[in-house]
Amino acid sequence: MKTPALILALLVTVLLPAQAENVIYEAVKGKLVAVDGRMVAPLENTSRVENAKFYAIYFSAHWCPPCRKFTPKLAKFYKKYSQRYGDFDVIFVSSDKSAEAMDEYMIDEKMLFPAVKFEDRKNLGKIDSYRAKGIPNLVFVDSEGKVLSASYKDGKYIGPYEVLDEMEDILKEKGQKLAGN
Repeated sequence: MKTPALILALLVTVLLPAQAENVIYEAVKGKLVAVDGRMVAPLENTSRVENAKFYAIYFSAHWCPPCRKFTPKLAKFYKKYSQRYGDFDVIFVSSDKSAEAMDEYMIDEKMLFPAVKFEDRKNLGKIDSYRAKGIPNLVFVDSEGKVLSASYKDGKYIGPYEVLDEMEDILKEKGQKLAGN
C-alpha cells in the first residue's frame, strides 16, 4: 500500500502545469559579460537575466554605421525600462571582428545591458535562430523563445526602430495588467 505522502506527491506532479523552460537564459548561461567601469568583465550576478520574462536580443557591431546610430536609442530605452520592469533584459550579440572592438563599442555606447562573450557568440542554441542577413537586428522574445517583434518580418528588413516601439507597447501593456488597469 502506498503512503498518502507518495500519492500526494504523484498528484501534484501530474496536476500542476510544468514550469516553462527559459530557453534564452539557458543559451547564454555562463557566457555573459558586462561593462564594469571602463572595462568589460564577466557578469557575476545573472539573476536578472535568469529571471527575465522578456528579452531583446540585439545583433550589432562597432563597425556598422546604422548600428552606431541606433545603439544609443536602445541604451536609453534599456536604462528607462529595465528599472520599471525587472523581468525585461537586453542581450547584445556582437558581429564585431575582435573582442577588443566589441569591448570598445560596449564602453563607448554605454551599454548597460549584458552581452555574450565574444568567443561564445556562435552556437547559442535558440538565439542562433534569430540571426539574420544584416544588422542592426533587434528581436524581442519571451523566455520560451517566442518572437514578439523582429527587425525582419516575412523576410523583409523593417529595422530595429519599429521593434523598439513595439517593445515599449508590450512592456507598458504588461505593466498596466500587473497594476490592474
